[in-house]
Amino acid sequence: MKKAYSETIESNLEHLKTSAQGLSQAEAKARLEKNGKNVLAEKKKKSGFVKFLGQFKDVLIVVLIVSCIISVVMGAIENSVDEFIDAGIIFVVVLVNAVIGFYQERKSEKAMEALKNMTKPYCKVLRNKKSIKIKTEELVVGDIVILEAGDIVPADLRLIEASSLKIEESALTGESLPVEKDAEAFLDENVVLGDRVNMAFMGSVVTYGRGVGVVVATGMQTEMGKIASALSEIKQEETPLTKRIKSTSFLITAIVLVVCLVVFVVEVATGGSVMTSFSMAIAIAICAIPEGLPACNTVTMSMGVKRMSEERAIVKTLPAVETLGSTEVICSDKTGTLTLNKMTVQKLYFMGENCEAVNAIKKPEDAEPFAKDKNFVELLRCMVLCNDAKIRFEEDRLETIGDPTEIALVHYGFKLGLHKDNLEGKYERVNEIPFDSDRKMMSTFNSVGGKIYVYTKGAIDSVLARCNRVMENGKIRRLTTKDRENILNANAGFASHALRNLAFAFKTVEKVGKPTSENTENDLCFLGLVGMIDPPREEVKEAIKTCKQAGIATVMITGDHKDTAFAIAKELGICTSVNRVITGAELDEISDEDFAKVVGNFQVYARVSPEHNVKIVKALKANDKVVAMTGDGVNDAPSIKSADIGVGMGITGTDVTKEAADMILTDDNFATIVGAVKEGRRIYNTILKILTFLLGTSIAELFLLTVILLVFRDQNFFTPALILWINFVSDTFVGLALGFEKAERDIMKRKPIKNKGNLFKGTVGFNIITSALFVSIMSLGIYAACTYGFKLTPQETTTICFLYICFTEQLHAYNLKSDTQSLFRMKIFDNKVLNWCFLISAFLTTLIVVIPGGAFQAALGITTIEWWMWLFAVGMALLIVPFFEIVKLIIRTAQKRKKR
Repeated sequence: MKKAYSETIESNLEHLKTSAQGLSQAEAKARLEKNGKNVLAEKKKKSGFVKFLGQFKDVLIVVLIVSCIISVVMGAIENSVDEFIDAGIIFVVVLVNAVIGFYQERKSEKAMEALKNMTKPYCKVLRNKKSIKIKTEELVVGDIVILEAGDIVPADLRLIEASSLKIEESALTGESLPVEKDAEAFLDENVVLGDRVNMAFMGSVVTYGRGVGVVVATGMQTEMGKIASALSEIKQEETPLTKRIKSTSFLITAIVLVVCLVVFVVEVATGGSVMTSFSMAIAIAICAIPEGLPACNTVTMSMGVKRMSEERAIVKTLPAVETLGSTEVICSDKTGTLTLNKMTVQKLYFMGENCEAVNAIKKPEDAEPFAKDKNFVELLRCMVLCNDAKIRFEEDRLETIGDPTEIALVHYGFKLGLHKDNLEGKYERVNEIPFDSDRKMMSTFNSVGGKIYVYTKGAIDSVLARCNRVMENGKIRRLTTKDRENILNANAGFASHALRNLAFAFKTVEKVGKPTSENTENDLCFLGLVGMIDPPREEVKEAIKTCKQAGIATVMITGDHKDTAFAIAKELGICTSVNRVITGAELDEISDEDFAKVVGNFQVYARVSPEHNVKIVKALKANDKVVAMTGDGVNDAPSIKSADIGVGMGITGTDVTKEAADMILTDDNFATIVGAVKEGRRIYNTILKILTFLLGTSIAELFLLTVILLVFRDQNFFTPALILWINFVSDTFVGLALGFEKAERDIMKRKPIKNKGNLFKGTVGFNIITSALFVSIMSLGIYAACTYGFKLTPQETTTICFLYICFTEQLHAYNLKSDTQSLFRMKIFDNKVLNWCFLISAFLTTLIVVIPGGAFQAALGITTIEWWMWLFAVGMALLIVPFFEIVKLIIRTAQKRKKR
C-alpha cells in the first residue's frame, strides 16, 4: 500500500472509504469501537504497592532487613527482649526511609499530571455533512478535519485543501519556522518527514491560513505515536552516585560478612556457644552497617526536590537530583530554552537623513523622536495592517494567534501604542492578495477617507524588484540605483546578525476591482526593512558563564541554519569560532566511532534532526561524560531518555517528552537548569558528607569492636542496643542535619566530580579512612588506658568509650561542613538545624549517663561516672577538630600541587 503523501487526494478518500463531506455519525461510532480512541498509549503504571516495595531494593536495606529477621528469630529462641528491641529499631528506620521515598515519587507524579494539559481537547470535523466540534480522542480514520490558525493538529492528516496554510512542526522535526503546506503536491514515497508538505501531523500547530484534511492515522499509529512507542526500547540507566553507592555497599557488605564469619568461627573455636557467637556476629553487622544512611540520603534528596520545585524545576525521581550534581555537559535546544521562543523586532531601516539602520525602539517614550517622522509612522502602520495575526485581550494581556513573524510585528506596534484592532477599525481592510511561496509577499487593501492604501510586505528581493519609488523624510521620490545599493547593504548587515528580514512598501489606488499581483503589486513605494530574531533570554548569558566556571560544557542544538546558530551561540558566549559549529549534513558523513573521538571539538549543532540528537548523546557518553539533554518536541524524546538526565519543557513540551524526562522545567528556561545543577551539586556534596560521616563511624566501630572481641576477648564491651544508640541518636540524627547545609561558596567553581569506582577513592575515601582510623585507634587507646591504666570497671570503660565516640562524631559533623576549608574560616553555626541536633544529641547522650541505675542503663551496658572521667572523654573527643584541620591541610596542599 502506498503512503498517504504519495497518493492523490481522490485515491486517499477512496482507500479510506470516506468523502470530502465526512463520515456519518454511525460510521464514525463503528470505527471508534473497532480501532479505539485517538490517544497515545501511556506506559503501564506500577501500583502503589509495587512502588513501595521498590524502596527496599538497596543492598544495605536488604542487609538491614536480614539482620532484623535474624534478631527476631534469635529473640524468640533465647526469649530475649533486647533482640526484639534491636529488630524493632531497625525495622522503623527501614520503614521511614521507604515511606519518605514513596511519598516523594507520588508527589512528583501529581505534579506531572497537572502539567498534562498541553493539547486542545476538541477539534472541528465534518459529520453527516455538517461542521461540528468533537473530542479529539473521538477522531477516527476517515474523518474530515477543518484546520484554522491557532489549532493543534489532532491526528495525522492528508490535506485535501490548503489556503495559505502554514504549520509549525518543531515538535516533530525540530524545524523552528512554520512549513507552508500544499494539498496538491505529489510526493515520492522516500521523502523525509519534514518535506511532506501535503500532510499535517498530530501535535503540530497551525500558525497561518486554513486547511481541510482527512485523518489517515490516529493514536499510536501517528508519527508522534511511533516515536512514543520507540521510547520503550531505551533502557533506563542507574545514576552516577547510585552506581558508586551500590559499589561501596557491596564492598562494605562483603567486608562485614567476612568479619562476621571470622568472629563467629573464632568464638566457636575458642569455646563460645553457637548462639552467643552468632549474637556477637550480628552485633558486628549492626555496627558496621550505617542504618541511617538510606534515610539521610532520601531526606536530603527530598528536600532538594522541594527546593527545586520552588525554583520551577519538577524532579520526577529522587536519584535524578544527584545526577544533576555530576553533570558535565548540558545539551540544550535553542528555541524557547536559550531563547524566548518569541520573534522580536530588533532593527529597522528606513530612508532618513543618514539612511542608517536604527535599533528597535523598546519603550513608547523612546519613540518620541520618531513620532513626527512620516517614514517611521507609515512603516509602522504597514507592519500592523499588512498582517494576518489575530489578537485578543485576556486579563489585560495581549494574546496573539498566527505566524511568529507577524505576531512580532503586531507586538511591536502594540508596544508603541499602535493597536491592530483600533487601526483596522479606521483603516478597513477591503481586500487582500494572500502570501504564496512563488511571490514571497502579501498585500492588503485598506480604505480610509475615500483613499485606498495598498500595503505590501515580503522578501527583500521580491518587494524591492516591484518598487520604483521611495519615501524619504516624508516625501516620495524616485528610487535610484544608489538607494537600491544602500537597501541591499542594510539587508546584508541585518543578515550578518542572523536577523530574519522583511521589506515593506505601499501605494495608493483609486479603486480595488479584482486585484491580482500583476495589476497591483507594482510601482510600489519602498518604506523600509525590519529585522527580527528569536532573541536570547537575558539571564541565559550569565547562566552559561556560570557553567563554564563550573567546568560544565554547554552545547546548543538547533534546526536553524549555521549562520543563525553561530550568531546566537556567539552572543550567548557558547563559542567564539565558527569552526566549533557542525551541521546535520556534515554529521551524517562521520561514523559513530569517529564522531566519538571528535565530539569534544563541537559546541553548536545546526540543521540537525532527532536522530542526530541521539548520536550526540551517545558520543558524549562514550567519552564518560554525564550528559543532560533538553527538549520539548516528540522528536526529542529518544535523546532525552538516552541522556543521563533528561530535561523536558513544561510549557511547550509534549506529553511524550515529559514522560521520557527526568526533570520538567515549568518555565522552559535554561537558567533554571543551571540553578537545578547548583542545587544538585549541593545535594551531591551533602550526600557525600553524610556518607563520609556515617561510613567513617561505622568502619571505626567495626574495627574497634572486632579488635575488642578477638584481641581483648571482651564480649560485653558494646551491647547491640548501645551500638544502635550511637548509630541513631549520635550519628543518624546529626547526619540528617547535614542535609540542611547550604551550598559552599565555590560550589559552581569546581569541576564536576568523576563518578568511577566506589566511594573509597579520592578526597571522600581519604576522609572516611582517616577519620575511621583516628576514632578507632583513639578508642582502643582509651579502652586500654581505662582497663589497664586507670583500672576502671568494664562498665566505666564502656561508658567512657561510648561518650568519646558520641561526642567525637557530634563534633566531627562540623568538620564536614567542608572537605577542604578550615572550620575556623567558615560560618560555623549557620546551620541552625545542625546546631539544634548537636545540642539535643549531646543532651540525650549526657542524660542516659547522668541518671543513675535503672533498666535502661543495664540494657545499654553503661553506668554513671565521676567528673574527671567526663573531662577525659570530652577532652579526647575535642582532638578530632585539630586532627581534621591537619587532614584538610594535606588535601589542600595535594590539590594545589595537582593544579600545577
